Amino acid sequence: MASGYMWLAFGALMSQMQTILAGFAIGMGYGIITGPILIIAAGSLEGKLLAASQSVTGVLRQVGSMLAVAIFVTGLYSNLSVAKTASKTYAHHQIMKLHLPDKEQENVINKINTNTNTTKFVKANINDVPIILKHSIQNIENNTNIELRKSFENLYLASLPFLLLSAIIGFFLKSKK
Repeated sequence: MASGYMWLAFGALMSQMQTILAGFAIGMGYGIITGPILIIAAGSLEGKLLAASQSVTGVLRQVGSMLAVAIFVTGLYSNLSVAKTASKTYAHHQIMKLHLPDKEQENVINKINTNTNTTKFVKANINDVPIILKHSIQNIENNTNIELRKSFENLYLASLPFLLLSAIIGFFLKSKK
């Protein structure tokens, strides 16, 4: 799992195939962990205790999954908010450097603000745009892509210490005889 998250944190998001393979590695790691956890939780129990332990283990697994999703989504929204702010700031600086007439500059900045508040990143149609503005728009879009990708990469990077800590703790747990 840690190798999959590390791969996602350090470049797998650049390619769809690498992202799929990293997700496959995470899934394999989760699969390797899930079976032994159930066996450890109920291995020495019998009868009613076995049934109860399976129920408790199932509930705890569901609670853990819900907490993980809640933490990841909260972290992602926070990172996306930072990325959006950084993209807007970069875009405003790029437009200010062009020294466009005030009215045109205001229109471009308003359009950037509107586009950055959407939920889906769509590249601008720059076919009929003056060449001086075309280059700036391409730079802004490239920067936005980088910022959005970094927001996901930072989330995966933040999960690595927790995975590694869990692995270290796992090595020091003693088995019951």
